Amino acid sequence: TNELHGSLYEYRRGTETAANSFFSNRSSVPIAPLLINLFGGTAGGAIKKNKLFYFINYEGRRDRSSAQVSQTIPTETLKQGIVLYHDKNGVLQQVGPAQIQQIDPAGIGTDPAALKALQAFPVGNDTALGDGINTTGYLFNAPVASDQNTYIAKLDYKIDNSGKNSVFWRGNLQNDSANGTPQFPGQPPNSVTLNNSKGFATGWTSVISPSLVSNFHYGFTRYGNQATGVLTQNYEWFRGYATPYGTSTGTTRIIPTHTISEDLSWVHGAHDFRFGTSVHLISNQSLSYANSFSSASSNPSWLNGSGNDLTGTLSISSGDLNSYEYAMGAVLGLEAQGTAHYNYLVDGTVIPPGAPVSRNFVNHEGEFYAQDTWKVTRNLTVTAGLRFSLEPPVYEANGQQASTNIPLTTWLNDRADRSEEHTSELQSLRH
Repeated sequence: TNELHGSLYEYRRGTETAANSFFSNRSSVPIAPLLINLFGGTAGGAIKKNKLFYFINYEGRRDRSSAQVSQTIPTETLKQGIVLYHDKNGVLQQVGPAQIQQIDPAGIGTDPAALKALQAFPVGNDTALGDGINTTGYLFNAPVASDQNTYIAKLDYKIDNSGKNSVFWRGNLQNDSANGTPQFPGQPPNSVTLNNSKGFATGWTSVISPSLVSNFHYGFTRYGNQATGVLTQNYEWFRGYATPYGTSTGTTRIIPTHTISEDLSWVHGAHDFRFGTSVHLISNQSLSYANSFSSASSNPSWLNGSGNDLTGTLSISSGDLNSYEYAMGAVLGLEAQGTAHYNYLVDGTVIPPGAPVSRNFVNHEGEFYAQDTWKVTRNLTVTAGLRFSLEPPVYEANGQQASTNIPLTTWLNDRADRSEEHTSELQSLRH
């Protein structure tokens, strides 16, 4: 409108109106801080009366809260190199460093470096997690911060005073960030998510004649999202226990999309004809560290006898067998299972360890339509139309893809022919 209109608003929620959780109360963990602040404003009016109009909007959100994190950690007895288990009579037993050395097939016993790593864990405070024998839980409140910003602007312009031709432009911008939780207190977040997606659209509406109207639109969006990780090298740890540091990996995805469309409406007598076309040009670009690092685990199942070599002559109840074997693997400092990741280019070149994998998938598609709404009589209307869509296969822009060396149509037709021949042979045998 030619008049100025606007609004301002704010919403707040704080810790003072929140309650603690049952599990935090039980573990004497204080209530997690909570602060959510949502605010924004709008404004719209005329830049030039009856000709050029604007509208702007901003909305922000700020979260300064906490999230509960629970991890499975070693018990205080295990940190001293003492492994607990229940025997088959249900009696709690323990195996100390001297006996562990006798059970160890290599005769080495507890590993000082492994014990030092286990002792670096905090003292457990959550008995709801772990088996209560060799593992326990650790519960803590981790700070979580989130910033969200949305900007929107729109311009409308009437080209002529009669209102037959008008154009518009609309833009949108996101600027968001949010941190994840750390593995343990005092560590950096395992991930930080960033979003700077943006886009705009423009259109031209033209009343060519009282019976002919054209609508042309062009739009561009650029989805942009990144999640950082903390893992920078290969790592190893003990199965059944939380890693002392995060192992998250980073990813980035950028998706620019161009959309072009035209819709034409023509009213002629008792007919309302509609014609239109739309073209989409999409590029899906990604960068991932998900398979850039290798790891090793103390998984006892990979040992001779699936870990039975670690039990010696002990009479361990079946319910405690996994707990015992995982604990023995940890105090012995074993690394029985290795998982290696190798990435290649299609020409066989090996991507260096720690380097990301890059892909750019391209998708170009389009469609057009034609339809008619025919008012045959006052109480009978017939609508008919045709839409044709073309969606070629998605392909990787840099050739990082594989395909069959036989056309799939040829392969499928050959299978069908052979199936018919086999059916005929079976019918002949039956006769």
